[in-house]
Amino acid sequence: MVKEGGLRFLISRTGPLAFRDYIVKNHLADYITASYGGQNALREVAEMLMVLKGSFERVIDERTRFSDSYKAYLAARDEVTLSTMKWDKDTFKKY
Repeated sequence: MVKEGGLRFLISRTGPLAFRDYIVKNHLADYITASYGGQNALREVAEMLMVLKGSFERVIDERTRFSDSYKAYLAARDEVTLSTMKWDKDTFKKY
């Protein structure tokens, strides 16, 4: 799947580097985060995507001004119901 994807990100992690080395050797990631999973790595990816899209400065400006568009984003975000899924045998189950 990763060979067919668009942009490919690898979230860094602590521990053995064999998997990371395999990804690098086989050119399976376009970007490897400097941050580890659980330590703002997903935010790093999101910010990188905004940079690539050319919207990073506008987004930060909207947020720091607490603009109407940022308020609308917050309202929409707060309407989303989050759930946790876990792979169990042959399907995802909500828990």
